[in-house]
Amino acid sequence: IRRALPPFPTFVDVPGPCDPEDLIDGIIFAATYLGCTHLLSERTPTKSARMQQAQEAMSRVRAAQKQAKNRKKSPDSETPSTAEVDLFMSTQRIKVLNADTQ
Repeated sequence: IRRALPPFPTFVDVPGPCDPEDLIDGIIFAATYLGCTHLLSERTPTKSARMQQAQEAMSRVRAAQKQAKNRKKSPDSETPSTAEVDLFMSTQRIKVLNADTQ
């Protein structure tokens, strides 16, 4: 009997930078903001639709990173600017904060 694979990877509890209880209050991570991308979405997307959106966004970011690398090689081209940011994550929200001004 063939079983269908689940649409998402199964959850694996691995040690990370924080405990799940820490996410109630929120944790701030230092990050580099690479830019943004717009995706079309339903009002209440399913989990599989959100996963597809995340994969699409990551493929766009990777493509933008490759383009930026290629532009750096060309002396007269402008490279897109990046910014140091703080990424606030909690069980309620995710915020991207400007590291300089908050």
